[in-house]
Amino acid sequence: MVKLLAKGTILAGRYEIIEKIGAGGMAIVYKARCHKLDREVAIKVLREEYLEDEIFLRKFETEALQASKLAHPNIVSIFDVGFEDDVHYIVMEYINGSTLKKLLSETRESDYVRYLKILIEAAEALNNAHRNGIIHRDIKSQNIIITDDGKVKVADFGIATATTTSTISMTSNAIGSVHYFSPEQAKGERIDIRSDIYSLGIVMFEMFARVLPFEGETPVAVALKHVLEEMPNPRDFEPRISENIEHIILKCTKKNREERYSDLTEVIEDLRQEYDILYDGEEFDKDDEKKEETDETDDTLVKEKLIQETEQQKEDEQVHNNQIDETIDDENVNKVEIIETVEEYQTMEKEKQIIEEKSLLEEKINYNDELPDEIKDIYYDDNKSDKVVYIGAIATAAVIISIVFYIGFMFVRNFEKSLAIEAPNFIGKNYVEAEKEAKELGISLNKKSEVYSDNAEGIIVDQNYKANEKIQKNKAIDVVVSKGSELILVASVVGKEFSAAKTELEELGFSVNVETVVDSSKDAGSVLEQEPLAGELLKKSEVVTIKVAIGQENNEVVVPTVIDVSLGAAKRAIENADLDVGKVTYKSSDTLGKDVVISQSLKPGTKTKAGTKINLVVSNSDNQGAIFETTGNTTETTADKNTEVQDDNVKSIVLDINPIIPLDKEEVSVKVILISNTKLNTKYNRVCNKADFPFKITIEGKEGDIVQVYIDDKVQIEDVIK
Repeated sequence: MVKLLAKGTILAGRYEIIEKIGAGGMAIVYKARCHKLDREVAIKVLREEYLEDEIFLRKFETEALQASKLAHPNIVSIFDVGFEDDVHYIVMEYINGSTLKKLLSETRESDYVRYLKILIEAAEALNNAHRNGIIHRDIKSQNIIITDDGKVKVADFGIATATTTSTISMTSNAIGSVHYFSPEQAKGERIDIRSDIYSLGIVMFEMFARVLPFEGETPVAVALKHVLEEMPNPRDFEPRISENIEHIILKCTKKNREERYSDLTEVIEDLRQEYDILYDGEEFDKDDEKKEETDETDDTLVKEKLIQETEQQKEDEQVHNNQIDETIDDENVNKVEIIETVEEYQTMEKEKQIIEEKSLLEEKINYNDELPDEIKDIYYDDNKSDKVVYIGAIATAAVIISIVFYIGFMFVRNFEKSLAIEAPNFIGKNYVEAEKEAKELGISLNKKSEVYSDNAEGIIVDQNYKANEKIQKNKAIDVVVSKGSELILVASVVGKEFSAAKTELEELGFSVNVETVVDSSKDAGSVLEQEPLAGELLKKSEVVTIKVAIGQENNEVVVPTVIDVSLGAAKRAIENADLDVGKVTYKSSDTLGKDVVISQSLKPGTKTKAGTKINLVVSNSDNQGAIFETTGNTTETTADKNTEVQDDNVKSIVLDINPIIPLDKEEVSVKVILISNTKLNTKYNRVCNKADFPFKITIEGKEGDIVQVYIDDKVQIEDVIK
C-alpha cells in the first residue's frame, strides 16, 4: 500500500505539496512550492517499501548528495535531500516540458538539425558529470527532457554513483531500461563513462532511425542481444541518415568498449561538425561573435571595475561616526563618465581625492555660519598658496596613514600564512601512525566516524581537508576510519525472478555475476542456481553467481542420424534429441541384419520442433551382417567383436572428441566411420549434449584403415590406424 502525501502537506517547514505529477518503481514525484525561496520545485519521495532497508536509505541519501554537486545548465538541479516522519525525499528543479521519448512519438518527420542540438546539449551535461566523477548509468530518451522554451535537461542523476566507488553495473531500475543497456551492463560487469556513451548511442539510433536497435519478448532476451548480436546499420531503417551520423552512432555502440569514443568530448566534436554541415554553423557561430564583442570591451570593463573597487575601498577607509556626504558637483561627475585610458583615469583619481578630502574636512569641522573667524580664515583664506599647503599636508598625512595601515595589514597576513601548512594525505594510512605524523606537524586528527570498507581495520578512508589544502596550525582534520570488511549473510534467490534476485543481492552489497542457461522447462528469467549457497557469510562486494533460465529459442532440435543403427539404439538417439519415434515399418534387406534401421523420415542434421515424430524403416531380414548397438560412448559390431578374437593383426586408435560447438546450439550429432578395404563401417553414432564433451573413443581395425569423425554430418577428424 503506497501512502500518498496530501495536498498542503509541509515538509521541512518550507515545501508545500501541491499535487502528484508522476511515479516510478522507487519513488513518487510531487509538484511543490518552496515558501522560503518562493519557487516551484519537484519532490521525489521514496516509496514505503524501502523505508526499513537501512542500507538502501544510506545509498539513497549518498547518491542524492553526490548528484547535488553537479551544476550545469543542461542537468536537472538537486536542491535538497532529507527526511521527516519516515518521508525520505529529494528536492529538485521543477521542469515544464516533455521527455524526448514523448517528443519522438508525437512527431512524424525527423528534424535532424534539432536532434543534433538536443544531443550536443545532452552530451555536454553527461560530460560535465563524468568530469565530476559521476556515471549516469541509466541514459535513455525518457531521462532527457525538452523544456517548453527548447532547453535540454538530463534528469535522474539521483540514481548515479561516483566512479570511485564500488559501483555494480545493474540496479533495480535496470530492467526497465534494458533497451539502452551496454553489453557490460547486460553481463553484470563493472562500468565506466564509455557505458554512458553506448547508451547515448542507442538514444541517437532511436532518434534518427525512429526505432530501437534490439527488441525481445523478455528483458533478458533484449539484454542478450546487446551482448551477442551485431548492431544493425541505422541507414537500413532510414536511408536519409547521413554517413557521418551513422558513423557516430556505430562508434558509440561498439560491443568492445575499447573501440568506442574514449570520452564525450570527442562525441561532442563530431556532433558539432555534423551540425555545422547541416546548419552552416550559424547557431554556434553566434556564440563566437558574442565572444569577440566581449573581447573588444574587456579593457573598458576592467577600467570601470577598477573605478568601482577604488571608490568602495575609499568609502570603507573614510567611514567614521557620521555618514559621509557622497555628493560631488556636476563638473566632477562629468569627468568620470567616459574613461579612455588608464593614464587619464589615474589623473582624475588624484583630482577626485583632493575634492573628497575637502568634503571630509568640511564634515569634520561641521562648517556653518557660526564658525569662529580663525577657522574661516584658515580654510577660506583668499591666499591660494596657504590653501594648497594646508590641503597638501592633509593629503600627505592620509598617504602616511594608508602606508602604515597597509604595512600592518601585510604583517598580519604574512604572520597568518606562517602559521598555515599544507594538509598531508592521510588516506590509506593507519590511524595511529597518522595521528603521530599530524602531531609532529602541529595539527591533530579527529576520528569523526568509522565505516565498513574493503580496507583493513584502522585504515583512514576519508578526510575533510584535501591533500595540500592550506590548514592553520592547531586545527584538527576530521577523518573517517575503516572498521574492515563487513560479513553479510547470503540470501536465498533460487526460484525468484532475475531482476528481483539481482536487486536483492546488490542491496546486500554483493557484486552479481549472471550466467544464462537454456532450459525450456523453466520460466525465462527465473533463477535456477546460486553460488555461494544461501546462508553463507561473504564480505561486501564479493561475487555471487546466479544462473538464469532463458529458454530455448523457437524450441528447435537437430535431427540425429539413425541409419545403419539397431532399432533400440535409434529409439534412444531420437528420444535423447527430444524427439518422438513415429511409425516403424519393416522391410527386407540383402545387406543389413534384423532390426537395423534402413531409412528415416527426416533428414539427419536438419532442425525441427521438439516432439516431432520420426518414422523409421527397419530390416526384418535375418542376415549375418553387422548389427550396431550403442553402448555408452562407443558403438561396436558383432563382426568387430569376432575380429578381436580371430585376427591377431587388429590395432586400435584413440580419438579425442571435443568439437567447437556454436553458441546457439546445445547438442550435435557425432558419427565415427571406419573405412576398411573400401567398406564403410559405422562405429559410433549418437546425439551428444555440450556437457558430454570432451570424451575419448577407441576404434579398432587393421593397419591402414581410415577413421573419420563426423560432427553434424561434416568431417572434423580423419586419421589412419598404424
